[in-house]
Amino acid sequence: MSHTHHTNLVDSQNQTDLQRKVDSLTREVNRLTDQLAVFIEISTLGRRSREEDLFSYLMLQIPKIMHAVRCTVYSYDESTEQLWSLIQVGDMTREIRLNLGEGIAGWVAQKRRSLNIKNAYQDHRFNQDIDQNTGFLTKSVLCRPMYDKNNCLIGVVQVLNKLAPISPYDQPTAQPYFTEKDEMLLTAVSNTVTVMLVNHKLYMEAVSRAEELRQAQAKLKQRYQELDFLHLLQRRIHQANAVKDIVEGVANSVINLVESEACVITIENEGSFTSYELVRKNETLLFTHTPKSLHYDGLTQRVLNSGRSFRTDNMEDIPFTPFYERTKISPESVLVVPMLADSRVVGAIKLVNKSTESKFLRVGAFLTSELKLVQLVAAQLAIAVTQTNARLRKERSERLSTMGRMLSGIAHDLKTPLTIANGYVQLMQRSQDRGKRDKYAAKVKQQFSDLLKMTAEVLAYARGETTIFFRNVHMHIFVPEIRELLSQEFSKQNTELTVLTTYRGDVRMDDGKVKRILFNLARNAREAMTEGGSYTVLFNQEEKDLVISCADTGHGISKDVQEKVFQAFMTTGKKSGTGLGLAIVKKLVDEHNGQIELFSEVGVGTTFTLRLPVIV
Repeated sequence: MSHTHHTNLVDSQNQTDLQRKVDSLTREVNRLTDQLAVFIEISTLGRRSREEDLFSYLMLQIPKIMHAVRCTVYSYDESTEQLWSLIQVGDMTREIRLNLGEGIAGWVAQKRRSLNIKNAYQDHRFNQDIDQNTGFLTKSVLCRPMYDKNNCLIGVVQVLNKLAPISPYDQPTAQPYFTEKDEMLLTAVSNTVTVMLVNHKLYMEAVSRAEELRQAQAKLKQRYQELDFLHLLQRRIHQANAVKDIVEGVANSVINLVESEACVITIENEGSFTSYELVRKNETLLFTHTPKSLHYDGLTQRVLNSGRSFRTDNMEDIPFTPFYERTKISPESVLVVPMLADSRVVGAIKLVNKSTESKFLRVGAFLTSELKLVQLVAAQLAIAVTQTNARLRKERSERLSTMGRMLSGIAHDLKTPLTIANGYVQLMQRSQDRGKRDKYAAKVKQQFSDLLKMTAEVLAYARGETTIFFRNVHMHIFVPEIRELLSQEFSKQNTELTVLTTYRGDVRMDDGKVKRILFNLARNAREAMTEGGSYTVLFNQEEKDLVISCADTGHGISKDVQEKVFQAFMTTGKKSGTGLGLAIVKKLVDEHNGQIELFSEVGVGTTFTLRLPVIV
C-alpha cells in the first residue's frame, strides 16, 4: 500500500469520526433545546385550573427531559400528612395515597433526602404492590423531595426506568440507570416544578378568593334587592287604603321577585277567607278577586290549619283544584307560606310553578332562600292587613259615633241660617216693594250659599277623605296663588293682608290640600277680627321643613279652649260654622307628616305655625 493511499484512508477515517461528533453534538443540542422548551412551558403552567391537569402534564413531559419511561409527581396533603398522586391503570386514571415513610416516595418525603436506586426490587423500601396492581415493571428509580422557600415540604417527584442512549454511536449499557448528571437535572426539574406548584397554589387561592368575593357580591346584591323590595313593599302598604290594594301590590312584587306563574293570597277577615289571584299569562299579570272560602284548596287549607310553610316540586303532592282548571295551569312546584300576626294565622301566600332559566326544564323548585323571603313578606303583609282591618273597623265605629255628634252640631249650625232665611221669606210675603223683595231674596240666597259651603265641608270630613297627591310645587308660583285666594277672603273686610316668602325653591306636597289648610286658617282669622286688623302669612325654610306662620290680630283664644281647638265640632264662640275648620286643618297637616302649633293671647291675636317636611 502506497503512502498516498494510506494517507487518504486516515483522512477518510478522521472525516467519519468528525461527522459522528458533529451529529452527536447536534443531537445533544436538539435534546437540550427540547428540554429547555419543556422547562419554559412547565414554568408557565401555574394558571391551569386543576391540580390533576398539572400532574398529568408533568408526568407526560418530565420523562422526556429525564429520558426515562415514567414519572410520578406527588403532592403533600398537610391535612392528612399523606402524599397523593394519579397513576395510569390501563385506560383509567386512579388516585394513590402514601403515608410518610411508605414506599420510596414516602421515605424520601419523610427523610427529605433524594434516592437514586439502580434496581428497585433489591431495595427494601420499594413497594412491589403498585407494580402488581398496575402491571408496570419498575427497574431504576430517581426520587427527590420538593420544598418551598420556607423549607416546607410540598411534594415529591419520582422518575422510573432510565432509557438507554438513543444514539447508535453512543455505547449502550446492559442495564441503564440514572447518573449524577441525571440527579442534577432532576434537581433543576424539581425546582422548576416547585415554583410552578407554588404559583399554582397562589393562583388557585386567588381564584378561590375571587370566587368568594363574587359570591359575596352576589349575596350582597341579592340582599340589596331584597331590601329594595321590602322598602317598596312597605311604601305600597302605607300608600294603600284598602286590603285589596295592599294585597295586589304585594302579589305583583312577589310574583316578579320570586319568578313564578301564579300567586294566590288568602286573607281572613271576620271568620271568612277571601282569595286574591294573580296569574301570569303571555307576559301579562291578571289580578282577580274571589270572595269565597278556599275549603277546596287542600294545600292552602293545610297551611292555614297548621301554621307551617309547605314546599314541594313533586306533582303527586299537589292536588288538582278548580283554580288550576280555571287558569289552565299545570302545577309542578308549589310554595305556601302562612301569614302570622301575634301567633295567629290570618292568611297564606301561595306561589305556583317557579320559573327556571334552564332550556331543558320549564319549571324549577322553590329555593330555601326564596322560602325565607316569602316568609318575611308574609309577616309584613300579615301585620299590614291586620292593622288595616283594625283601622277600618275603628274608623267605622268612630264614624258612627261621630255621626251622632255631627248631626247634633249640624242641626245647631243649620238652625241659624234657616231661621234667618225664614224671617226674610216672611218679610218678602208682607212687602209689596219690589226693591225690598229683591233685597230680602239676596239675603235668603246668601244664607243658602253658606248652607251649601257648610254642607260640603261636613261631607268631606264625614267621608274621611285621606287621599294625598304629592307633586313638585314651585314656591314662586304657589305663593302668589295663596295671596290672590286670601285677598278674595278679606276683600269685604278692613284687614291688611301680607303674604311673604324667603324660600323660592321647590317643595313636594299636595298643593290643593295646603291651600285648603291656609284658607281655613284665614277664614277663622277673618271671623276673629270683626272690626278689622292685620293678617300675615310667612313662608320660611328650616332644614328640610317648610315653615308657614299665619298670624292675626283678632281677639285671641283662651288657654282652656286652646287645648280643644283641633277637636271636631269645637267652636270659639262664632255665630256660624260647623266646628270642623281646624279639625280638618289638623287632619291635613298629619297626612303631610307635619306639625301644627298654636300661640294665642287674648286681646292680642293668634299665630298658627305649620311645619311640613316637604322641601325637595
